[in-house]
Amino acid sequence: MHVAYLLQSRFPDGQLFLNLRGYSSNPPVRPVEALPRFLRALGVNPDRISIDVDEQSALLRSTLSGRRVLLVLDNATGPDQVRPLLPGNGTCAVIVTSRDSLHGLSAVNGAHREPVDVVTEAEAGALLSAIIGAGRTAAEPAAAAELAALCGLLPLALRIAASNLAAMPGQPIADYVRELRSVDRVAAFTIDGDDEAALQAAFDLSYHALKPEAARLFRLLGLVPGPDFDRYAAANLAGLHPAEAGRMLAALTNVNLLQHYRAGRYQLHDLIRDYARGKAHAQDGAQACAAAARRLFDFYLHATDAASLLLYPDLPRLPRPRPHPDPDPDCPAWAAPLDALGWLDAEAMNLAAAQDETLQASGVPAWLLADALLGYVLRQGHDATWLTISPRRWRLHGGPGTCGPRPHFSAASAGCTSSATSIPRPASGTCGRRLCAGSSMTRAVRGATSSVLARSPSNSRSTPRRCTAPRRRCGCCAATPTGPTRQRR
Repeated sequence: MHVAYLLQSRFPDGQLFLNLRGYSSNPPVRPVEALPRFLRALGVNPDRISIDVDEQSALLRSTLSGRRVLLVLDNATGPDQVRPLLPGNGTCAVIVTSRDSLHGLSAVNGAHREPVDVVTEAEAGALLSAIIGAGRTAAEPAAAAELAALCGLLPLALRIAASNLAAMPGQPIADYVRELRSVDRVAAFTIDGDDEAALQAAFDLSYHALKPEAARLFRLLGLVPGPDFDRYAAANLAGLHPAEAGRMLAALTNVNLLQHYRAGRYQLHDLIRDYARGKAHAQDGAQACAAAARRLFDFYLHATDAASLLLYPDLPRLPRPRPHPDPDPDCPAWAAPLDALGWLDAEAMNLAAAQDETLQASGVPAWLLADALLGYVLRQGHDATWLTISPRRWRLHGGPGTCGPRPHFSAASAGCTSSATSIPRPASGTCGRRLCAGSSMTRAVRGATSSVLARSPSNSRSTPRRCTAPRRRCGCCAATPTGPTRQRR
C-alpha cells in the first residue's frame, strides 16, 4: 500500500485494490468474483458483465486499454488466481503480494519478483518508537533492541509486541522482554480479543496450505540443532531420498517458510523454527522426534567420518561400535578432497550444535562425532570449534570420563582384537608447525582423546593410557625443550 501511494501520481486514471485472501481464514477470492468488482469500479454497466471468466477478463483488458491505472492484488494464492486479472497493455501496472514466490508469473507473464525480507534493526527501532512512544524506547534502548531481536525483526511480531506494550504504559520494556523469554514466543505474540492479530495464526495459514509430506518435513526441520542445513540433512532427518527432499525444500521455499540463502543451503527464521518444533512435538510425538534426531546425527557422523577418512587417512581413529541396524545414511559424493573439506567448512557449526544436542540424549555415541572431527579441527586450526565439541564438556553431562551413567563401548565390543587404543599425536597444523605440547590446542586434544578412550566392560580396572611425550618448545608457549617427541605405549 505504501508503494502504491508513492506511485499514485504516475497513474492519474486511478488505482484498484483487492484483497484476494489467498492465505486467510476465509475462502480465497476467485477470478470470477474479482473481475466484476474491477469492472464495476471502472464504470462498466453491470448488464455488459458476463458470467464467463474469460469474457470478463477480455472486457477488463479492453476497458483498461489506453488508461493509466495501477492494480494492487494483495495476498494472492498463486499465479492462476492472478492471471485473469492482468491488463493487456503497457500503460497499466500491477503490484501483487503473496506468500508464494509466484515463479510462474515471472516465467509466463514477465513479472519482476522483489523478495521482502525482515526489517533492519534501525527500522525495527523506529517502528517500536512509533507505537510505544519515543520516550519509552529512549529510556530503555537496550531493552528495546532486545525486544526487536526477540521479535526476529518480523514486522507483525514487532507490531503485536509494541501494541501490547502501548496498552500497558506503566510496564517497563525490560519486564516485557523477560516475560517473552520465559514463555513460548510464538504463542506470546498475540493480542487478546483479536484472533487475527496473532503470530501463530499467521504461520498457521501457510502451514495448513502445505501438502502432508511437505508439512511433515517442515515440522521435522524445526528439530535441526544447527543454523542451516542442506538437502542431505533434510532427507536423512525425514527418511526421504535426497532428490525428494530437494523438491520439498523448494516447495517450502516457494511459500517462504524456508530461506534458500545460498547455493544448496537453507535456513529457518528463528520464530518459524520455534513454530515448526512445536508442531513436531504436538503432531509427531516424542518418539518420532527422537528417531528423526537420531537419523540426523547418524548422517552427520557417517558423512564426517567419510570426509575425515578422505582428508586425513593418516590419523588413527577410535574403534567404532558394531554397525547400526538402520541402513547407511545418504551422504554427498565428493569428487575431490577439497569438496569434502568444503562440506566440513559448511557444516562446522551444525556439527558442533549436533554434538551439543546429543549430549542430552541417551544411547547416542556423541563422542564418536568429536573423534571424527579431530583431524579437521587440528589441521584447519579451528580451536573454537574444538572447544565447543571437546569431550571435556561431557563431564558436565555424564559422558565418557565421568562417574555418571553413559554408553560404553570398547575395542572388543567394536570387533577389534585389542582392548586399548593408542592416542594419535598429530604432527603439524595448517601452517606446517609442529604442535607444541604446551599449546592450548594440544592440551585440549590430549585431554579430550584420553577421556574418550573406552574401558572394556569385562576389564573395569584397566586404565586409559595418556600420551606421555616429552614437551617441546615452539613459538606459542614457554615449554622447555627436552628432546625429540615420541609416544610411549
